[in-house]
Amino acid sequence: MKCRSKLAVLVAGLALGCASNGWNRRGSDPKPIDDALLEHVSEADYRSINEARASLPERRDQVDFARRELEVAKADLDIAKEGTDVADAMLDQAEERAEVARGVPDRDSDAAAEEVLQAHSYRRWVDSKIRQREAKVEAAKANVEAKEAELALEEAKVELAKAKAVADVDLPDTDDVDIGAYQLAVHVKEDVLADAQAELEVARANLDARERLVAESADAVPARYRVEVEESEQREKVVDRDGDGNIE
Repeated sequence: MKCRSKLAVLVAGLALGCASNGWNRRGSDPKPIDDALLEHVSEADYRSINEARASLPERRDQVDFARRELEVAKADLDIAKEGTDVADAMLDQAEERAEVARGVPDRDSDAAAEEVLQAHSYRRWVDSKIRQREAKVEAAKANVEAKEAELALEEAKVELAKAKAVADVDLPDTDDVDIGAYQLAVHVKEDVLADAQAELEVARANLDARERLVAESADAVPARYRVEVEESEQREKVVDRDGDGNIE
């Protein structure tokens, strides 16, 4: 994801000018404040730091959950792709029966032709499910990026609170603390988060559209085909009992 160009230029410029003020070699974030310095800050400042830290455990849990959802979405996509072999085999069989029926006078060629049409409809439905699950993977990826951006923003706010707290502490290690660098880091993370959330909205809209197409294509597929596929997929799935998101 790209941040707004003006802000990116500002970051790069500040990074070049603030090499002695704690910026790392990438010029993206100032160095984290050493927690050992916090023992010298005021009680009020320490409370502010803890308040900033309060959301971090939940944000980390959200990132972990989003990553597990992504792995499940990938596994579901793999299962859907396996359905193409079944659909192709059913279509081949239907076409073979139709060919035989056309050469035998007492065979019901109309019924055989209808079976071919149904098999084609079933194949298109399988394809639409694959496209839907690909969109679900992309939405899950976008969600991971959004959750990671939220966490990164909260972490940057913690570092800013720490920087403000130690800036007034009269110690050699705090002389080069540049509060402006930490403020800018927060602004950059806010911009990254805004971009991630916008991309997530687009991905979810695409997923919604794909799900509608699956529903529409399902109308032309006989119920027995859909039931067979759904039962097959359920047999291939393993319930995530330990909550680690792994599909075995």
